[in-house]
Amino acid sequence: YEIIRLSLRDAIRKSVDQSQTEAVVKEKIRPWLQDFTFGYPPYGATEVRAQIKAANDLGIKEWLLWNPSVRYTKSALLPHWKAKPAVEAVSSEPNSNMDQSQGSYNAYYTKT
Repeated sequence: YEIIRLSLRDAIRKSVDQSQTEAVVKEKIRPWLQDFTFGYPPYGATEVRAQIKAANDLGIKEWLLWNPSVRYTKSALLPHWKAKPAVEAVSSEPNSNMDQSQGSYNAYYTKT
């Protein structure tokens, strides 16, 4: 949580200038969040949700998950807001809501 929050906070601060406000910057930022274990600590639903929460807490409404083996932690994407489900598209198949990058498809999210 803390690494993502601080990184995004710094990115927002460095991107704000006379031509774009903080709100505009937050609409443009699409962080890639980690959804795989690379050494320690092991990554699971709790770690993925913490990254999502960090982005959300800063007002960033969209993000992408990245997993080089295209295996996403489905339980991390279960709705954790009381309102309607937060995830619009989660799949390893390409569609209009997915981004193909470096040979893998990535879960794409928009909070409504």
